[in-house]
Amino acid sequence: MLSNRRKGNVLRKLATGLLLTTLIVPALQHTASASPNTHITVNGKELVSDLSPISKNGSIFVPMRLIFESLQAEVTYKSSEKKVIGVKGGTTIELQIGKTTAYKNNQPITLSAPPFMMNNSVYVPIRFIGESLGAEVSWNSSTRTVVIDDPKLVDEQLELPIKNDSGKPIVLEHRGDMKLRWSYQAESPYTMYEGFAMSNDQLIFASFNQAIIMDYAGNVIKEMPLEQNRAALDPDINAVATGKGGYKITSDNTTTAWNNIPLYTQANVTSYVKVNGEPSMDFLHPAATIDRLGNLIIITTDGLTAFDPQGNKLWVHSEWTKGSEKESAFNELLEIHTDGANHLYLSYVDHLVVLDSKGELIALLRGRYDNISVMDDGTILYRGEPYRLVEGKLQQISESLTQSGHMFRVTNKDKTLQKINPNTGEVLWTYQLPTKEASRGYSFFASTLVHDVYGNVYISTQGGTVHALDAEGNLRFKLVINQRTIASAQVLPLSATELVVVNDNAIAFLETSEVNS
Repeated sequence: MLSNRRKGNVLRKLATGLLLTTLIVPALQHTASASPNTHITVNGKELVSDLSPISKNGSIFVPMRLIFESLQAEVTYKSSEKKVIGVKGGTTIELQIGKTTAYKNNQPITLSAPPFMMNNSVYVPIRFIGESLGAEVSWNSSTRTVVIDDPKLVDEQLELPIKNDSGKPIVLEHRGDMKLRWSYQAESPYTMYEGFAMSNDQLIFASFNQAIIMDYAGNVIKEMPLEQNRAALDPDINAVATGKGGYKITSDNTTTAWNNIPLYTQANVTSYVKVNGEPSMDFLHPAATIDRLGNLIIITTDGLTAFDPQGNKLWVHSEWTKGSEKESAFNELLEIHTDGANHLYLSYVDHLVVLDSKGELIALLRGRYDNISVMDDGTILYRGEPYRLVEGKLQQISESLTQSGHMFRVTNKDKTLQKINPNTGEVLWTYQLPTKEASRGYSFFASTLVHDVYGNVYISTQGGTVHALDAEGNLRFKLVINQRTIASAQVLPLSATELVVVNDNAIAFLETSEVNS
C-alpha cells in the first residue's frame, strides 16, 4: 500500500506529465504539420497524392520525389548516406537529410531550411524546387496551393506567321509533336471569324458579312456574301404614315419607295420618333426586308406580303401549316434572311419558316432559330454547326467530333478547370491557370471549352490563349495569343491528329503526331 504522501507525489507527477504532453504535442504539430486543405499544381495540373505540403517553423515544405518525378526528373534515395539524388537531363541535384547545403552539378546551393524525412518521404523547402530545376514556384495563400510552372516541360516554341492585336506573333508551345500546316489572317483587324467543319473535308469561316470556304490544305475554294444575325426590325427601313390609311416605306439602301402600304402595327414595329414623350405610330421601324430582287417583304394587315419595286403585290400569307405545325405571320418575328436563290428565312419565336422566291413554303421547323447565318448556297450556320434543308428538314452537313461539356466545370473565379464524374460529382482532375497568366488578369472562358471524342480538352482565356489538355488533365500544348482586348479562341477538332484554332481574324491549322487512345 502507498502512503498518502507517496500517493500525492505520484498524482502530482502524473498531472505534470499530462500538462507537459498537452503543451508539447501542439508545439510539435506546429513545427511540422500537414494540412488536408493544401494542394500542389505542376503546370496547372493538380497532383493527386496522399502527400501534402507541410508547414514547419513558418516555412512550406513539399515532397521532393512527388514533384521531381512530375517534372520528369529521376529520384534515387541512398538510405545509408541519407542522401537524395535527382537527375533531369544534364542536371544532377544532391542533398542530405538535415543539411542546408545541396549541390547542383557539384555547385553548392544553400537551402533556407534543411530537408527532413516524414512518412518515408523527403520534404524540401518549396524555393528549392525552383533553384534546382529552374521552375517557377509560388504559394497561393487564398487557395492554399503550391503553384509550380515549369516552362522546360514545353520543349519547343514556334512563332506562327499570324499575329495578335499587338502585332506580336502567336506562339505554339509544345513538346515536339506539333506543327503548323497552314495559317490565314484577314487584312482587317475587325474581322471576327467563326469556324465550321463540313463532312466533305471543307471548312467555312464566317465573318459579319462574308464567308470563306477552304479545304484542309488551306486553299480558298470560294468566297461569298453572308447574311448574319439580321434582325427583323431593320433600322434602315422606315415607315411613315401618309394620312391615307397607309404608310410610305423607304430604305436607306435603295431609292425605291412603296406608298400606301397597310402596315400591321399591333406587333413587329418600333417607333423611332417620340411626340410629347410618347412613341409615335406615325414614324416606325417595321419588321421588313428588301430581298435580292429589290422586292419589299413586310407584314401588312393581310399577313406577310411581298411588293415588287413598282408597288405591285406579289404574294401574301397570313399563316403557314405543315402537318401538325402552324405559324401565324403576325407572331413575333426575330430575324429575316435571304440566300442566293432569293429564298426567304423567317425566324419566328417558335418556328423557322422558309419560303422560295415565289413565296411558296419550303419548310416549317419547330424551334427558336435565332442567331442563324445563311450563306448564298443555302447553308445555314446555327449553333456552331452547318446545315442544309433536305426535303423540308434540317440536315447537319458536318461530322462533329465535339462532345457534351457537362462533365467539366470552371471554378475559383474562372482560374481552374475541373473534370467531374457526372454520376457521383467526384473531381477526377484539376487544371489551374498558370501564375503568369493569372497575374496578367486572365481567366478561363467557360463557353470556349471543347471536349473531343478522343478525350482531349481545349479551353481559352479571354486573352485568346488556348490550353490543350489530354484526358488526364495534362498539358499537351498551348497556343499563346495574349490579345489586349477580350478575344476568346474557338477550337475545331477535325480528326485524331488535326485541329483548327480560330481567333478573331486569324486561323491556324495544326496537326500532331501523337494520337490519344
